Amino acid sequence: MTTRLHKDVEQLLETHGYSVSFSRAQSGGSYDPATGTVTGGSTLTWTGRGVFVNYRNEEVDGTSITTDDRKLLLQAVDLTREPEPGDTIDGTVQVLNVQKMQSGSTVIGYILQTRG
Repeated sequence: MTTRLHKDVEQLLETHGYSVSFSRAQSGGSYDPATGTVTGGSTLTWTGRGVFVNYRNEEVDGTSITTDDRKLLLQAVDLTREPEPGDTIDGTVQVLNVQKMQSGSTVIGYILQTRG
């Protein structure tokens, strides 16, 4: 089962996914939640393979999920860092929430709630 689900997710992202760039502020920086930007400090950068999809209308509650939010389905294979809330994607999109897609104990991908 683990192998089959893993292959299905991998195939989906190989067919429809594309490269996305992540960045994460390290020590010395300050995150401003009002603007969604980080100033000062050092920054880690890495890439992954994923695809953005819209939330279904019934998932949008206007508070925790807004009409501007999108999901990023992210492949776990070859990902050098696990995504975290506060990370930035492609320089402008903020990661708000991270859920792991697992088959047994194997992480096969991530579902990220993003805004921006």
